Amino acid sequence: MPLRSSDQNMTSKNHKDIAKQSRSTASDQNNQLQTKQQLLLGHQYSGPLPHPSILEKYEVLYPGATKLIIDNYLLQTKHRQELEKRVIESGCGDSRKGLWFAFIIGMTGIVGSVACILSGAQIAGSVLGFTSLTGLVSTFIIGTRERRAERETKFKAMQ
Repeated sequence: MPLRSSDQNMTSKNHKDIAKQSRSTASDQNNQLQTKQQLLLGHQYSGPLPHPSILEKYEVLYPGATKLIIDNYLLQTKHRQELEKRVIESGCGDSRKGLWFAFIIGMTGIVGSVACILSGAQIAGSVLGFTSLTGLVSTFIIGTRERRAERETKFKAMQ
């Protein structure tokens, strides 16, 4: 059955509508794709201070805020460094004191050992001398191993 002119107009109109819808659908899909791309885009910032763009926003909301934030950061950094310096100095001082006390105790043991041997108590003097030297040497070896293990742990943590 042949198409009439009114049917041809409707068919042509339907084709145009379908083409328009498919373009609209393609446009919607393209917009969705662009939206997805926009959602996936971003940047990351890491640091002790807020990102400069955030600092600018703080400055707009509260003039002088950026200076306060940076000054507080610098004060906190200086404070932390001073504390770390004190801890290190204290550890070094404790280590020196420990060495001196170990030396005094060791020498006292050795002098006592020699005194015992000279006074005729060779067995007691030998035992005292042996235990004094053994204690000093074992303390030195154990301390050295612990310091090495601590350094290795810190080295691994830094990597």
